Amino acid sequence: MSVPAEPAAPPRGVIIWTSELPEPPTPDLIERFGVFPLEFHHGALMAGFDVVRGDTLPRLRGALAAARAAGQKAMIFVYSLRAYDVLALSLYAHRVPVAVYYQNIAPERMPWLKRLFVRHTLGRARLILVQDTLRLASFAATHGASRTRFFPWIVDDVFFRPAVPAPTRTATLFVPGDRGRLDDVVLEIARRTGRRIIRVSRYYPEPVLAAYRACPNIELHYYARWELLLRFYQETALVLNVTDDTETSAGMTSFLEGLAMNALVVTPAGHSSAGYQFPDGFKPYLTIAQPRSVDAWIEAIAAADRHPRIWPDGRTPRDLFLSLSGMAAATQRWRELFAELTR
Repeated sequence: MSVPAEPAAPPRGVIIWTSELPEPPTPDLIERFGVFPLEFHHGALMAGFDVVRGDTLPRLRGALAAARAAGQKAMIFVYSLRAYDVLALSLYAHRVPVAVYYQNIAPERMPWLKRLFVRHTLGRARLILVQDTLRLASFAATHGASRTRFFPWIVDDVFFRPAVPAPTRTATLFVPGDRGRLDDVVLEIARRTGRRIIRVSRYYPEPVLAAYRACPNIELHYYARWELLLRFYQETALVLNVTDDTETSAGMTSFLEGLAMNALVVTPAGHSSAGYQFPDGFKPYLTIAQPRSVDAWIEAIAAADRHPRIWPDGRTPRDLFLSLSGMAAATQRWRELFAELTR
């Protein structure tokens, strides 16, 4: 894993994370998969904050006590809503400012008991952060525009950086991503187009695995090394983010990794890409309106094959990515968030 620069000044404050923080990769994992990219919470570390675990009540109490003793401002960050967060916010939201990063389906589509808990928790948050502007609009209507913010997903832009000069691209299609992929659609694309497809994932259900292995033009990779993943992004013709984002954002990491590598990405036009555009609305990628339609994907692939891949200055896929989801943008966003919550 590349290491964020050490802050020269004392920490700007404390961000208490109510979920488990990822452990650094072990030497064995690095030997097996290569150097790992930075993850979501590294944006806060690079912004100069102490990021500490508060995923149990004793840890949460200890983190708050330590911040008070050091005279530091603190906030609570809910990365993924769980039952524990309902309890934690019931006890501490009136004392410490809370931001909830909402990554789930809309509360009104949940079973009534879960919906009750989620709405209770969101009601206690000072700010609700969302990954896309479709969710931003709906939450602004129900929770108030003053309490909702667009907080784009981030990807390590130093790790995901295209090689110079760029290698020659092949005609191969690249389908990265883990859970939530429409594997039946991928298989049908392979059958109908006859194109070679590279499929990379860390999770395959057994029936899907068997179907992929039976398809002669699909090259299957399970837990590919990181440098191999980088090569696939840059050497293949297209990146297909074959997922359904009708209800909530999905495939965000693959979508942004593709943009970061200056690949031509085809992605659904729902939550995952909403808001990821230049200020004038220009999008240096292609979208489809019906992610479960094989015909829609095949038409998009044909359109992408005709695409000139010539971008105006400052408007490449990577330019868009850096403006919203690179580490510099994330660093600034964390500082603005903390300042707003703790002022």
